[in-house]
Amino acid sequence: MYCYKKHVKLSLSKFRHLSLYTYSFMNILFVSQKIPYPLNDGGNIRSFNILKQLAKKHSVTLLSNVTAPEEATACDELKQLCAKVSTFPLRTGSRRLLIKSLVRSLYGDQPYFMYKNFSAKLLAGIQTELRAGSYQAIHFNHLDAAQYIDYLPDELISVLDTHNILSLMLQRFYQQERNPIKKGYIYTQRLKTVQVERRLCRRMHRCLVCSDNDAQELADIAPQAQIEVIPNGVEPQRPTLSPTGNKPSLVFIGAMDYMPNYQGVLYFCEQVLPLIKQEIPDIKLHILGRNPVAAVRQLVQKPNITILDKVDNIHSVLHPEQILVVPLKVGGGTRLKILDAMSLRLPVVATSVGAEGLALNADEHILIADEPQDMAQQIIRLYNDQALREKLIENAYQRIKRKYAWDIIGEQLLRVYSKLS
Repeated sequence: MYCYKKHVKLSLSKFRHLSLYTYSFMNILFVSQKIPYPLNDGGNIRSFNILKQLAKKHSVTLLSNVTAPEEATACDELKQLCAKVSTFPLRTGSRRLLIKSLVRSLYGDQPYFMYKNFSAKLLAGIQTELRAGSYQAIHFNHLDAAQYIDYLPDELISVLDTHNILSLMLQRFYQQERNPIKKGYIYTQRLKTVQVERRLCRRMHRCLVCSDNDAQELADIAPQAQIEVIPNGVEPQRPTLSPTGNKPSLVFIGAMDYMPNYQGVLYFCEQVLPLIKQEIPDIKLHILGRNPVAAVRQLVQKPNITILDKVDNIHSVLHPEQILVVPLKVGGGTRLKILDAMSLRLPVVATSVGAEGLALNADEHILIADEPQDMAQQIIRLYNDQALREKLIENAYQRIKRKYAWDIIGEQLLRVYSKLS
C-alpha cells in the first residue's frame, strides 16, 4: 500500500499542476455508499441531483455499492450523466454480518453503520480506478463512504457530502428512548460517531451540509473542518396535479424502513390522528413509502388509513386536495419531501424537527406544531380554511422557486469546486 500511495501521489501532483493551467474541468471520482437511483427517497434525490450538477461542468465517474441485483441494472439515467458507472455488490441483510457488525461496534472504535457498510470490493474498485485514471478530486457521498479516505492518497482533493449530522440524530434517538439497555447502546454509538465525524471531516478539503443548522453542529464537532452549505433542492417547474374533487386528505411520504420516518408516522397515528378524527371523523391518511416495517403495515387495520409501498411515480398518486404531514421527532439534514410537496403546490404541516434547516416561516410558508393537540388543531384549521391553504401554497412555491431550485443550488456547488481546482 505504501508504494502504491507514493506512486499515485506523484502522478496526481503532476496532473493537478498541469490542470491548473490547461484544463477548465475536473475529473471527479464520485463514491457512494448506495446507488443514487431510483429517486424514491430523499437521500437518492439529493445524491442524484448533486451528481447531475457536477456533471454539467466536470467529468464524473460513479462507483457505488449495490445491495440487490436489480439496482445494478437500474442505472440508465446515471450512465447518461457519468463518464463511467461501476457497481459493487454489498451484502447488508445477512444475520451473520449484522451480528458481527454489532459486536465490533461494541468493542471497536467505530459505530455500527461504519462496520456494516464497509465494502472491500468498493475500496478495491476505488484503488483500481485511481491507478487507471487521472482524477483530481474524490467526492464521498455519505459519511460511511468517507471511511475509504484512510486508504487513499493524501494529495487527492476530497469532498464529503454528509446529508445528515449523524451524531445529532443519535442524540435525539437517545433522548427519545426509554429502554435503558437501548439507551446505553445509543449513547456509546453517538460518542463513536462524534469521533468519526471529527476525524473524517477535518481530513476533507470541503464538507458539504444541507443547512446552516447542520453547519453549526458540524463546526462544533470538527472546528477545523472546511464547511459549505449546499441545500437540498427541487425542480419547481412541474405539471400541475390533477384535482379529484375529493375532500382534503392527509399524506405522509417517506421510506418506511427508515427509523425517523416510521417512528414519526406511528406517533402521528397514535397521538395526533385520533384528535383530528374527533372533529373530522372521515378524514383519510395515505402513507406513501417503500418497505414498511411490521408496525406500520398493521396501521391498515385502522379505518381510513392506506399504505402504498410500491409506487413507481409518487406524483401520480398525489392530488391537490392533500395536506402533507411531517410529524418527525428525530431527524437530520433537511426534508426533501417538504420541498417536493411545495413544488407540487401542496400545503405542509410539520414539527420543528420536520421543518428544520429550511428557510420557511411559520404561518407564511408552512404550519408548525410540536405537540399532538397543536398539530391536530393546525391540520383541522387548514382542512377548513381554503384561503389559508391557498396563501401557504403560493408563498411556499415562490420561496422554493427563488431559493431551492436545483439550478441555483448547482451554481453554489460548482463555485465550491472551482475554489478547489
